Amino acid sequence: MVKRSFALFALTTALGAAAALSVAGASRAGALSGVAGAAISSAVGLTLLTLALPRGLKQVLAAVGISFLLRMIVVAAGLLVAKATGGDLLAFCIGFFALYLAHQLIEIAALSRRSGARPLEGKA
Repeated sequence: MVKRSFALFALTTALGAAAALSVAGASRAGALSGVAGAAISSAVGLTLLTLALPRGLKQVLAAVGISFLLRMIVVAAGLLVAKATGGDLLAFCIGFFALYLAHQLIEIAALSRRSGARPLEGKA
């Protein structure tokens, strides 16, 4: 499970970086910094989640909370850096949040697989 999650993480990060490199001009710098910020914060988040899963619900919730706080800080800092370096702010947001969405889905899948969540059954 962990190996599959990190393999998907690496694949989506590589695809995000390739997409950011295909953009030209100031948008490229913004997109690359967004992808880099999302990759770093998601790597920390996935690692924290992996370490917390065997320890119980309180630790999992703490890992998710810390990850979310870290991402908020990365977005704020990344926007400031992109603006200071002349990068495109919209490209930063697109690069960050597109990769963040993919990584968040990987984290949710890892969490639901580990917890043994069963699909809800309707009762009539």
